[in-house]
Amino acid sequence: MNGFHHLDEATIVSFASGTLSRRLLPVVTNHVTHCPECRKSVRIAEAIGGAVLEAVPPHELTPGLLQATIERIELRSR
Repeated sequence: MNGFHHLDEATIVSFASGTLSRRLLPVVTNHVTHCPECRKSVRIAEAIGGAVLEAVPPHELTPGLLQATIERIELRSR
């Protein structure tokens, strides 16, 4: 047994969607960098997510929503 394990689907989807925890991000990034099979799975998950977003009809934003979202992102990155 070589001790090498592939990422599970939930981890791949979280990584591809940008919702993976900060604690796991370096480990998963390293794994995806070195594992062609998991890298391919991430690309597929990203493509599926992109297709879903493209299929959603446009929706007008309420006033101030974009600015509030930007502020929340900036607070999370601190």
